[in-house]
Amino acid sequence: MQATPDLSLPSPVQAPIDAALQASSRVFDIAATALPSRLAH
Repeated sequence: MQATPDLSLPSPVQAPIDAALQASSRVFDIAATALPSRLAH
């Protein structure tokens, strides 16, 4: 990560986006493990 802020996205906008990306990646990880186990039954 660079110390200088991204000119295209100010910090107040970037923070929620990062949080959303982390949350969505978590959801995808959970879905990736849950779906095969559901299909197996």
